[in-house]
Formats: sequence, C-alpha cells, structure tokens
Amino acid sequence: MAANDELQTSRITVGSSGSSVDNNFRDVEAALRTIFGITADTDYSEAMQVWAQDPSAENRIVKMTGMLTLAGDPTEDLHVATKQYVDNNSGIPSTTRGRVRLTSTQSITDGNSDALEWDAASIEAGGDCWDAGDPTQIVFPVSGDYLIGGCIVGNGDGSTPPAFSVSLKLNGTTFLYPFLGMGKTGSSGVSSGVTFAVMEPVAATEYVEVFVTVDGCDHVISAGSSAWIMKVG
Repeated sequence: MAANDELQTSRITVGSSGSSVDNNFRDVEAALRTIFGITADTDYSEAMQVWAQDPSAENRIVKMTGMLTLAGDPTEDLHVATKQYVDNNSGIPSTTRGRVRLTSTQSITDGNSDALEWDAASIEAGGDCWDAGDPTQIVFPVSGDYLIGGCIVGNGDGSTPPAFSVSLKLNGTTFLYPFLGMGKTGSSGVSSGVTFAVMEPVAATEYVEVFVTVDGCDHVISAGSSAWIMKVG
C-alpha cells in the first residue's frame, strides 16, 4: 500500500478505447479479484451479495459467501465482533465448561493427601478438559476466568468418625486453596461430603487437581463424586 493508502492500480485516463480497456480496466479487474479472492470469470455472487430486506428498506444486507476473518476484537459500539468474542463475553450460558466424575471408589490411606483420579468426563464443551492419560488433571481449554467447583463424598473405615479435607492445586505445583472444606460426621462409617466453588483467572492448558487429605482413619471416596469448571469471563 502507498503512504496515502490508495489502491495501487493504473489510473483510468482519457486515451484510445483500446488502451483503457486493455490496460486500465484490466488492472482494476485484477485488483478486485485479489480483494475478493476469486478467479477470472467467477460470478460476483460467489464473492458478495448485496440486497434490500424489503423494497422500502433503506439499509442493505451484505453477505460474504466466503470466510471473513477480523483483525481483532471490537473497540466501538458498531464494530463487528467475531464468534469467539461473542462466546467469551456474552451473557448466555458458558460455551466452555466441563465436569469430571468418579465412576468407582478411590481409597486413601490415613494421613495421606492424594489427588483424585477421575475416570470419566460427563461434560466437555468448548474444548477437552480431561484425558485418561492424566486422570487427576482438569484442564482449562482456553484462557479466562473460571468457576471451579465440586462435590466430594467419602466415608471412613468405621473405626472413628470419618473426616477428610479438600484442597485445589494448580499445575501440579501451587495449592490455590489448601483445606478448602472438611467433611465430618458424628457416627463411624457414615458418609460425609464437601462442596466447594471458587473463581480463578487461568491460562489455556493450565490445569487444576482436587486433593483429598484424610485424618484419623482410612477413607473411601465414593463413586459419583465430581468436580467441574465453567468459563465466566
């Protein structure tokens, strides 16, 4: 592009008919083919269609039949927005969410703090959040602010009232919320549960793990225990 942002083609000037048609208009036609990404002798409707909604309408509808990619997010009220921007910023239910579950029990020895090894993803929308190769990890498919929650149910071996706590660990290194909640009942062998919900900003491909720490006796974490993530911003 020139410094003054003009479309660089030969100028259409007064001359012989052959010169204008063969040279000037030919260059303009070539420039239009480049702009619309079409080849010679292509119907214009394959590049763009413009029509009125009804005979009295002042505004016209413009339809791009190919793929239109925008350079960035909108910054003004009337700017066009990408689907990605709308999905990430609209008030509709989140299109990026996931939930993992235990379909069988997991035993944790007294005094240990173990990450739960999920064995199924019951919801995966907007990207993969779980893989059997890394069963403890709940992965954030895209960057953003996420709600992280869950419901963990367990019971002791019957020798003492069951007691266990839940913690969240980010990327295998940092405990975001140690001892987030504790489940305890007054009778031995009776199930207790911990529910939690927090919000964290994360980057794409980061992951969170749910750790359970048991105290006083061996514990069994019940099938049906689950955790979930949902992008909210």
